[in-house]
Amino acid sequence: MMSTGQASRRVWVRGGEVGARCGLGLSLLLLGCSSGGSAPPEATAGMGGQSPIAPDPLEDPPPAQPEGLYDPEHLLEVSIELAASDWEALRADGRSLFDFFLGRNTELEYTEFDAVATVDGQRYEGVTVRKKGALGSMARLRPSLKLDFGDGPRDPAVPELDRLTLNNNRQDPSHAKQCLVYGLFAKAGLPAPRCNLAHVVVNGEDLGTFSNVEAIKKPFLRRYFANDSGNLYEAQGVDFIATDASRFELKTNEAANDRGDLERLITALDAPDAELVTRLSEVLDLEQFRDFWALETLTGHWDGYAGNRNNYFAYADPESGLFHFMPWGTDGTFVESSPIDTLNTTRTVYARSLIASRLYNLAEQRQLFRNRLGELSESVWDESALVAELEQLTALAPDAWPAATDALTQHLETHRETLAGELALLAPEWIVTPSTPSPCNGIINNVSMEFSTDYGDLDALQPEAGGFEVALSLDGNAVTSSWFGRAGVDPAATEPNAIVRALSFLPDGRGIFLQVTVPRTQFAPGVRPLWGLESAGLVVVLDGANSRFIGFISDGSFELDQASLAEGAPVSGRLNARLLQLGCADL
Repeated sequence: MMSTGQASRRVWVRGGEVGARCGLGLSLLLLGCSSGGSAPPEATAGMGGQSPIAPDPLEDPPPAQPEGLYDPEHLLEVSIELAASDWEALRADGRSLFDFFLGRNTELEYTEFDAVATVDGQRYEGVTVRKKGALGSMARLRPSLKLDFGDGPRDPAVPELDRLTLNNNRQDPSHAKQCLVYGLFAKAGLPAPRCNLAHVVVNGEDLGTFSNVEAIKKPFLRRYFANDSGNLYEAQGVDFIATDASRFELKTNEAANDRGDLERLITALDAPDAELVTRLSEVLDLEQFRDFWALETLTGHWDGYAGNRNNYFAYADPESGLFHFMPWGTDGTFVESSPIDTLNTTRTVYARSLIASRLYNLAEQRQLFRNRLGELSESVWDESALVAELEQLTALAPDAWPAATDALTQHLETHRETLAGELALLAPEWIVTPSTPSPCNGIINNVSMEFSTDYGDLDALQPEAGGFEVALSLDGNAVTSSWFGRAGVDPAATEPNAIVRALSFLPDGRGIFLQVTVPRTQFAPGVRPLWGLESAGLVVVLDGANSRFIGFISDGSFELDQASLAEGAPVSGRLNARLLQLGCADL
């Protein structure tokens, strides 16, 4: 173990992170909002097909990654050692949930810490480690990590490592989605990073299973493009509009910072409908984009470019002069429809982004997209093969959550047929989601709750389940009403969290639903800080079809006096925190 005196720290800055753009909704509550999240798998060997080119003579190429680093049948063993104080500082690194949704601290800074890493038994010194991600990955208990292996001593018999990207699968406790999704992109012939699973231990603490993701860097580009000298952009919560141009993170040619290619694409998107396809085809590989868009839709990647203007890479290929897209952050995939868009519930399209929405609103392009979605569904979606891959991955992950695995299995087995049925119908119109913030957006109220109940079936949320005292203020109005609730774990939930729920009915029949969620491992007596979406709460006003998500509870603590995961065990404690309103309660 390194001594504290040996550790040094460097600050890594990520510009232009997602602000309040990440969509909201009741289902988002437990899903988390993935930003800069995870990475990729490889279902086929030999990706790409183009010949690599010589590296830029002005830039030393990073060492090649060992061939077995992304073997889908191998569980990578990763052990990290760093000073205990640095590990605690790394865990606390990041920004608050409120800062995220209020668009504050957009220049997200992460500190790099010196460490020693052992990968599959080979020890590496001179390693630096930092947290990664923007929200979902910023957990305290199991943070997503980036390791840079630098120029430390190497065993000549062991292939050199350059970097590791370890994603905590915040939205996917099956630990399989990322590798499955990137495998489907690769099977369709699209650029997609490789990935497998890794067992991660830090300072002797077993953190469980992570996705080991190939970084999208120049070695990745060389597998797919004849020229790797173009601009590579990473995009989180940004679209091709003038006000977002500076918020794309340039990953290559940073010193020159010439974004003329980006500006040309932005300008092309200003063309009228009659000229749009011609203008776009001069700066964008339309066929590749259509395939990318179709694969995002096929895999339910609602938090990608087409569905949420988030989690994607765009590369300006110098050979063709055209942009190509690559997926990223796919741990929230394989869903029936977007959890943040209640107006568009079809599986057959995501069109919240500018390129997708403009093309979808052209009748000919809409039909080309739907035709391609159907073709790719038939050619790349093999139910039996996907389920076999899922079983292979979850067999390597003893902490895979059974309910999440079962739900994913069912989706893989039925999705293609369901999608075909929807494609046989008339193409749905895309309804533009209102983007005007609620007039209550940003209101912060104090929330306190005293509760005494038992641990049991959350579906049995009845007044006799237990007593709650809640001091809650919405829109400046105190909510005084009788509350009841329950603690438990939903056996059908796709995340292994412990939940305390409280419900109250107003005289007009509407309900107020309050929930606090913590990881199961934290459901024991003690004080727990509310951090990100790892431990957080929410408030919803229940009014039939007009039910409204009001906001998140964070910036405080959740204290348990009695708590156990045993059926019927007493659960008591208190919540002292704040509610960030994102919607109005109309009380």
